[in-house]
Amino acid sequence: MNGVESFVSHNFSEHDSTFNSCLHLIVYGYSILEKSKIYSRKDILELTSTIRGKKTNKVELEDFLRNDLVENYVTPYRDLFGLNYYEFHSGVEEFSENVKIGVVDIKVTSPLWNGNTYFIFECKRLNKKILNNYVTDGVSRFIEGKYYPKFQNSVAGMISFLEYVDIKHEIKSNEAFSEIDGVLREYQDEINLIGNLLQYKLDCKANKYIEEYQYVFKSIHKRNQSDLPINVYHIVLNYNHLVIS
Repeated sequence: MNGVESFVSHNFSEHDSTFNSCLHLIVYGYSILEKSKIYSRKDILELTSTIRGKKTNKVELEDFLRNDLVENYVTPYRDLFGLNYYEFHSGVEEFSENVKIGVVDIKVTSPLWNGNTYFIFECKRLNKKILNNYVTDGVSRFIEGKYYPKFQNSVAGMISFLEYVDIKHEIKSNEAFSEIDGVLREYQDEINLIGNLLQYKLDCKANKYIEEYQYVFKSIHKRNQSDLPINVYHIVLNYNHLVIS
């Protein structure tokens, strides 16, 4: 058992332990990504047109960043965090009573669990122009029952990709807490906010980058169809310097 696995196994219950390992893995994957990766909107647009066989003017940046993060920087490092038997799936349809109710950005599943047990991470591009979307098309889905319609999970994740087209809309990493806190408070009645945003420390002595990462936060909400609250963990990843024209 490595240092990460040992720490997790002694400090969390089974599901919370696994979710915490997922948080560590995502931050670790980002630490690898940010060292060498640059994304070009122009190149992504051209690649999309080539693969689809027709010209497009729409850059589906959120999906592209999500897929690349999961495929190349999360999945390959699962074993470092004791997640060998867990799978990270991108863009998975969510159903209630056989009716499609949404598409999950990242769904974490395992053959070790039953079919109704899984974790969801919702991904959002984040800048000042589209800040409200973080709540109205993100956090709210966990409160309204669009996500976890059957499974009353107590944890969920929000991954934000900080990036902008116009620099006046930029949100810097050190501004992320106040911006997210502000929009959560603005919509506090709609999202049943019962625990204001707080910084969440990733206690991982096996990796200095994870241990010192300051951009994970937690808020607590009451769900519309359950008396059990849900803890939403907000993972902020800075792509401001990684996404170019």
